[in-house]
Amino acid sequence: MNPYVPSQPMFQALPPGPPPMVNNELGGSYFSSPSPLPLPCKGTAMDKHTALGWITYLTSIDQVHWIEACVLLAAVMGIFLQLLGSYRRRTKNLLIRFPLWASYVSTISMLSYITGLMHTSSSNIGLFPTWLFPIASWLLIPWNISAFSLADIDNRKSFVWTGLVQIFWVSFIMNKFNDPTVSLSLVLVWPLMSTKFDERAAALKYASLSTSDGVAETTRKIADYMIKEHELSDEAEPDPTSMRGYKYLVGVKDAKGKVKLAPSCLLEFDKDKVITLEDIWQCEGLLSSTGEDKDGKLKDICLSFALFWLLLRRYAGYPLHESKLEKTWRFFHDGLLSKGPERAFTVIEGELEFLFDYFYTRYYAIYVSGLRRKFWLLGMIVLYSLIATIILSIHQVVVNDPSLTIDCNLEADLTVTKALIIAMAALEFLQVLTILTSNWSKVSCLCSYVQINKKSSFSCIDGLRQIMTVMICRTATPWAKPWARKLGQYSLLKSYNYVPMRCLKRLLGDMIDFPRNGQKESKSVKLSKEVKEAILSCLLVNGPRLSDGSASLQRNGAAELQWACQLETHTHVILVWHIATSLCEIKAPRKPHDAAYFKVATSLSKYCAYLVALAPGLLPDHPNVTNTIFDQVVGLAVEVLKGTLCNRSKCYQSLISLDTTDAIASGNILQRGALLGLQLLGTEDDNEKQRWKVLADFWAELMVFLAPSENVRAHAEYLAQGGEFITHIWALLTHAGILKRDVSAAP
Repeated sequence: MNPYVPSQPMFQALPPGPPPMVNNELGGSYFSSPSPLPLPCKGTAMDKHTALGWITYLTSIDQVHWIEACVLLAAVMGIFLQLLGSYRRRTKNLLIRFPLWASYVSTISMLSYITGLMHTSSSNIGLFPTWLFPIASWLLIPWNISAFSLADIDNRKSFVWTGLVQIFWVSFIMNKFNDPTVSLSLVLVWPLMSTKFDERAAALKYASLSTSDGVAETTRKIADYMIKEHELSDEAEPDPTSMRGYKYLVGVKDAKGKVKLAPSCLLEFDKDKVITLEDIWQCEGLLSSTGEDKDGKLKDICLSFALFWLLLRRYAGYPLHESKLEKTWRFFHDGLLSKGPERAFTVIEGELEFLFDYFYTRYYAIYVSGLRRKFWLLGMIVLYSLIATIILSIHQVVVNDPSLTIDCNLEADLTVTKALIIAMAALEFLQVLTILTSNWSKVSCLCSYVQINKKSSFSCIDGLRQIMTVMICRTATPWAKPWARKLGQYSLLKSYNYVPMRCLKRLLGDMIDFPRNGQKESKSVKLSKEVKEAILSCLLVNGPRLSDGSASLQRNGAAELQWACQLETHTHVILVWHIATSLCEIKAPRKPHDAAYFKVATSLSKYCAYLVALAPGLLPDHPNVTNTIFDQVVGLAVEVLKGTLCNRSKCYQSLISLDTTDAIASGNILQRGALLGLQLLGTEDDNEKQRWKVLADFWAELMVFLAPSENVRAHAEYLAQGGEFITHIWALLTHAGILKRDVSAAP
């Protein structure tokens, strides 16, 4: 039985003409008169007018249901983007990343399709305008994602024009409904959507290298400032523990004296016009060790922000003048590393979090324009919600009118409308709450706090700002980790025989990047405290001069292995040592004598192999060179290890049985790896602890040696893919003044 048409006795006569429909005052066609709509009885002829009327009637019902389904799907996509848009920096899981990407690339098409359906719909439903705004807002302007990749920033003009066309199209569809409440909604919606869209367009502009006020101009002022930074201090001897003598930029005072987080406001190199790290560390009250900042986390957030601006210069190609100063190494050695590896890497995590937000979210654009604009937008959202509620109430009154019979499923439409209004209001409040509790907000409030503390007198507004600063700084978001905090892993002896599905590769190979033969990632492992300690210990031992692993071998009495550090390319070195480490791992007991060394050596070995196989752009060699060598090694492993079926013991026997007489000169990576493995294993079993210490120290030293890079774009790209540990080491070395590796030590 049709739930939308009242059932009638089968013997009633069928009146000519289409089913009687009554257009309601709101432009809809949900309601009919209480007079019954008889169904044709069996054997009764139906004239063509009646048939066309019924076809139109039933088609309109199906069309409304289809529009409802599309609206709900678009709402799910939009909410998914809203809530998880920035989560991609914290995960490498394809089950999250792929739906996010699919939702992101489908937004324009989905919105165009829905607006087209509403425009051509024969059911002129008055609730359509109420649905359009939240859907368009979520799909076009997700608040925590402005770009999915750096390519979106490069193509920002295309996005801006496409978005403007969509906004005009949505406004045109809403204007189709002749109703005063809808017209009032349009008056609010147009400036609201335009303002939100302008924020996203501004975020793309600031992150672009090709605009006059983009990242190149912003970082130019920072670069100019850092040329004279060491001259702004009155301290004869800079002290990195108290930050005296370190005038690294945190906030800038504009022409009106207000503190801004935008370096573009920096008009002159006056130490009274900026808020620096020295000001933050010397501020009393909230930021003192006896106040709210006993553990120093608030000061570290400001430190991360200052370092973020210094790191951003490398993306624009500006030189880092402070890298040549002695105070830079002292800042790294006695300041950043003074409280151990956890604190140092936490500061770097915060710095890269700011860098991610700058490129891929709207946070920087929001704080350039000011938070007042965000509260104005929130007020507009509240007004729109009130008007939408009024429209909803009018429809509800009509539904409850006993003199009308509902022909279409209006109650379902009202439920959809209520859900959209509630979701829109909740997401907007969540957005404001997230922005207020973000590190951007904390840095902004702390800069204002420092400025107020410098004053000789306080006003009531200053007092309120101080209270707000304390409240914001007390908030914490423990669930929002800055990145995945995992090391990708790859084992050649486990994945050499992997072959992707050839049929899918032939069908979709031109559209997506399919993995190559042998390119199968192992399960990621958690970044351990031992790995962090090994990296920093290497930096403290070697100082600003990097080593390719030879220095660690010399210290551990294994100088005879230095031949494996001086091969043709860095990729050769990584793969030879990876094979040797894998052989040692196979022979190791289930419970090694020193688990810490074992964990560091095996995890870093597989991580470097992972970089070769899956992230060659982060390594010193050209990616094409790395890929070619990797493909050759996989092909060679398939030939040599044929029949082992990736069995550890069989792989071990096959490799150690290779002829290694002329391995060093042959260039065969498998033979070299087997030779190195046999040298490490030796003939005695009592040297296991020393063996793993040699391997752990070598991999830590090689990891640091590989990190310096001029390919800043690759590091920025991987920030949006869960992050890579080598990026954190790269940033750490940048602030130590180590921008390049020693050429004489390079292969």
